[in-house]
Amino acid sequence: MSIRNLDALPSVTAALQSVLAGENACVYAYGLIGAQLSDAGRTLARQLLAEHTASRDRVRQRLIGLSVQPEPAAAAYNPPFPITGKAAAQRLAALIEDRLALVWADLVASARLAQNDELTKVAAAAVATCAVRSSRWNGKTQAFPGLLSAKG
Repeated sequence: MSIRNLDALPSVTAALQSVLAGENACVYAYGLIGAQLSDAGRTLARQLLAEHTASRDRVRQRLIGLSVQPEPAAAAYNPPFPITGKAAAQRLAALIEDRLALVWADLVASARLAQNDELTKVAAAAVATCAVRSSRWNGKTQAFPGLLSAKG
């Protein structure tokens, strides 16, 4: 694992835009995921879709509050592998949560550097939430969510 140079951290605004992009991707992905699941899995996917939609909307509002135009969502996203069944859907769900934890972790660092304690707490809680969601899909946890090794 390598530690990022503080000079390489994104600004709070750029980190928020990255979180927004990640939340938009999750909203899209959970549509794909839910279509491959049934019963409890589909219920969980719907619940997490609603949570990501609400999170996306809060991030958008935070950017607007900073007088920053939120970047729009892409028209479509390409999953990293075919989503053709339950196992692939669960794998994608865990992957998007792990990747989103990384983006929220960048916001933790950027907000901390900017001495924005409220945003630091919000972002840190989001990293933890992503980690819990990921573990619900793949049954695994990691010691430091948002701090993946180079092979992560």
